[in-house]
Amino acid sequence: MVTGRKDNIILKSQGTIERRSAWQIGHLYLTGNNLYFMQMNKCLFEIGLDRIIKICIIKKTWLLGCKVKQLCIDYHSVKGEQQIYLALAEPEKWVSIIKKTMALKLIERRGYNGAKPESPNDS
Repeated sequence: MVTGRKDNIILKSQGTIERRSAWQIGHLYLTGNNLYFMQMNKCLFEIGLDRIIKICIIKKTWLLGCKVKQLCIDYHSVKGEQQIYLALAEPEKWVSIIKKTMALKLIERRGYNGAKPESPNDS
């Protein structure tokens, strides 16, 4: 568990984050509620999963001009819609697990009880 964090970590990976046109190394963490990027004990980026608009993988220029697959996250912030890029191993795995975690969070909020929905043809 990261210092001062109470959520259980679902996924963790070392990677780099693009901030102000510079790449910084650290660790990306996914919990049931948040996604955050830490450099040592300093949080460089944190977002609630409920603020994510879109998550995808794009090939983008990274260090020394080489293009690598990166996680691209569009999200709501106090400044409006923002975008962040993260270069890390297995970005496909990250997209899949983040989307599953977001779906579970939505189900919890809506109070899904496991009941099977009726088809419109049933009377």
